[in-house]
Amino acid sequence: MSNEPEPQSPDESEQGAPSVRLYGDVDGRTAAALTSRGFGVVDAPAAESAAAPEDPDVDCAVGEAGVETWEGAETAARPVVLYAPDPTAVDDPSRFAGYARRGDVDALCDQLRWAAVRDTRDEAGAPSAETAGWSRVRQSDARLETLHEGTVSLIQATTPADLFERTVDIASRLLEFNSCYIALAENGVLVKQAGVGDVTEESLPTDHGLVGDSYQTGKTHLVGDTYAHPDAKPARASHRSGIAVPLGSDGVFVVIADEPNAFTGIDRGLAELLVRYAEGTLARIRSAEALQERRELIETLHDGTAALAAVTTLEDAAAVAVELAERILSFDICYVGVREGDVVVPYAVSSGAPADAARPMSVTEGLVGETIQTGESRLVDRIAESEADPTKEAYRSGISVPLGEAGVFQAVSTEEGAFDASDLELAELLADHLTGTFSRVRAEADLGEQRGRVAALHAATVELVSCHDVVGLYERAIETARSVLGFDTAYIFVVDGEQFVPVAQATHEDHDPVGVVPVDHGVASETYRTGRSHLVRDVSTAEGAEPLQTVAGGGISVPLGDDAVFQAVSRDPETFGDFDLELAELLASHVTANRERLRAEAELRSQRDRLGALFENIPDAAVSYRLVDGDPYVQAVNSAFERVFGYSNEDLVGENLDEYIVTDDETLAEARRLNERLRAGESVRRECQRWTTDGARTFILQVVPLELGQENVAGFAIYTDITDRQERERELRRQNERLEEFANIISHDLRNPLAVASGYLDLAAETGNPAAFERVEASLDRMNRLVEDLLSLARKGQVVGEPAPLDLVTVATQAWGGVQTRDATLERPEALPAEGDEGRLVDLFENLFRNAVQHGGESVVVRVEPLGGGDGDGEVRGFAVEDDGCGIPSEKREQVCDPGVTTSDDGIGYGLAIVQRIVEAHGWSLSVTEGATGGARFEVRF
Repeated sequence: MSNEPEPQSPDESEQGAPSVRLYGDVDGRTAAALTSRGFGVVDAPAAESAAAPEDPDVDCAVGEAGVETWEGAETAARPVVLYAPDPTAVDDPSRFAGYARRGDVDALCDQLRWAAVRDTRDEAGAPSAETAGWSRVRQSDARLETLHEGTVSLIQATTPADLFERTVDIASRLLEFNSCYIALAENGVLVKQAGVGDVTEESLPTDHGLVGDSYQTGKTHLVGDTYAHPDAKPARASHRSGIAVPLGSDGVFVVIADEPNAFTGIDRGLAELLVRYAEGTLARIRSAEALQERRELIETLHDGTAALAAVTTLEDAAAVAVELAERILSFDICYVGVREGDVVVPYAVSSGAPADAARPMSVTEGLVGETIQTGESRLVDRIAESEADPTKEAYRSGISVPLGEAGVFQAVSTEEGAFDASDLELAELLADHLTGTFSRVRAEADLGEQRGRVAALHAATVELVSCHDVVGLYERAIETARSVLGFDTAYIFVVDGEQFVPVAQATHEDHDPVGVVPVDHGVASETYRTGRSHLVRDVSTAEGAEPLQTVAGGGISVPLGDDAVFQAVSRDPETFGDFDLELAELLASHVTANRERLRAEAELRSQRDRLGALFENIPDAAVSYRLVDGDPYVQAVNSAFERVFGYSNEDLVGENLDEYIVTDDETLAEARRLNERLRAGESVRRECQRWTTDGARTFILQVVPLELGQENVAGFAIYTDITDRQERERELRRQNERLEEFANIISHDLRNPLAVASGYLDLAAETGNPAAFERVEASLDRMNRLVEDLLSLARKGQVVGEPAPLDLVTVATQAWGGVQTRDATLERPEALPAEGDEGRLVDLFENLFRNAVQHGGESVVVRVEPLGGGDGDGEVRGFAVEDDGCGIPSEKREQVCDPGVTTSDDGIGYGLAIVQRIVEAHGWSLSVTEGATGGARFEVRF
């Protein structure tokens, strides 16, 4: 074998590729991609056919649109690969030889190759001419199947580490090697991520030997003998041959053998196919991780931008934005420039940037000017090739985002291509928040001489927090509107059914107090209906004004949430302007916020009152707790808890609850796991065991934290005692099991005497022999005794009665007479002493004898013999029942005594189960073995 694989030209690689016919709506780009990868595409992409492909001149087919209409795809002459957005696009995906998601051409190529490899023979059984180039690969069809099956596990990987472990595992089943590992490049070093065998722990430089060359060049290396290859540079002297396959641009996959020429070209191909799937899965995992990281980043950014709501100057807003860009978006060098006339002035620069990182620039200069003029964001991978005019030559790439018409946000890097579209989108999101903040700050600044009124309003609204009820809040708001905003007449209406009811008002001496008005009255109705504020400069010309005062010039109407309206009225027209409306809206926003706070507090108080009453009166044991260092400390327990657990409220308040009701290590570990879930904001419902002063009892534990989904330190736990209920359920199950057992015994054991009675009754009818009638009578007596015994058994709840001394030979002889034995023979010793329930032992022998006759034949020989202790003392330690029939297969001996298990067509499978129960009820043991002549042998040991 050569030290390096023979170079393979594109033409050579194409010679062995399968030929493919396309069906359905397969686009031209897919056909072109298949052709570029060496596949022979023999049909037009848009060919339509409702029949399954049967072309003998192609290796396989690709189907997309209309595939579900094919009939007989599973019996097509050539394999069909489904190429669709999802395998559920067809009724029966199992008809197809493979599946690739639409758009994933690499996966489609792999599926086509596998399909072609599996379909290795033509109708005559010889290799097809079209697939002759694949003959060597097809010899490894079993390994390709292993690879195909193994790639299913790759898809299930959720992390890169999991993927690499699975890849190495598949390789160990696919290739024969001594060592295998996957390494990723990190800071110029190939660091091993997963491996098996004699894999060195130290990392290799990315330019080390052929492994490094495979990573750097993206080429696979097959080395036959590392000693003979000048560039191999094996990590260990024992590494004699190997394969190195690049893992995309991330790292390398390596298999190593301790003997030369251990790998073939087919091994290389299999390794490359495995790595290709690993690459695709790694890309999917990283994409998912990046998506999750991006979501978290956006959430963090949204949370961070809340700080912009508190700023009052453009400088502070710019500084907050730059800090967020540094801390959350990881932009090392960024700045905010604000337009002042025709110049963009830096308002904030990142802390790590040099002093001259930004400078004032003209609105027509460089990338800053272009961003402001066009209002469009720019992502520049190479500043040197753009129109940008950077303040420092070291800047190589950057982002530029407009802040409306107010300025620009920029981030730069000393590396080319440092930013991507995701960075630009996040920067635009930050810029949107900053633009909005700029608008707000400037709107506040534009108040100018009115700033004093705004300050006074802010000071007054702070006092709104001290209000304890909604009516008092409304009255304080009207007073603020009059004294601070200068509104001589103002009132607040609350919607009550179809009316506006005034709940607070202040009026000028020229105005009269207002009363209830219809909900469809004037501007107030429009404000309530639309939720929008209205400024009426002159009521005499305003449509639908309907003023409530005789002397009225203008007015303001502002909604207070969805159930109230604030209004102010002036005596003269043009008294109110836009600024007055803004002040009224600002006051209304504070009133609405405080009103919702008061309502929420009232609801919370009500809930607490209800919860307190519920807590005390709930019939189950309940405890209010607070987690301290992960342990539940009691805040209060109800009276039911005191009654059930035996501890008073005074005993437990301030104590660790688990120290009182959790005692053993296993239960304590379970309790700690529950505490962790509670701390994470999860609710818990499960069955558990806890200790009371009277001992352990079983509870249904329901624990609810104060806030679901949030990290919590407090909550409520309710313990529902189910100990007595469980005991009743267990007793009921035991009773049901006994009833079922009795029913099965009756149905089974009555068959023996019933069959005997029926047989002798027929004989008596034919012969008139009195002895036959006597046997019938004996069987009926036996049935009667069996019924009586079982009734007695059911009443006593026992399987056997009080044991007494007896002779098992006598018992066996009695049982033999109660079974239809035909020509069977019973061999028995003279005596076999034991202690037991004679009636149940007759049942035991009858079932064993019946089993022997049914399975051993009409002339079977059955032998009963004693079992000794093996020490020669002559003491009887048990007995055995053996026949010379066909025996019981060894694999069925452990199950043959299970209820319902039978090897006979007419048996019901309870005979040996009854034997097992009777033996166990006596405290004996039963084993099933093979007899001396190959028949069945049942050994009962006392």
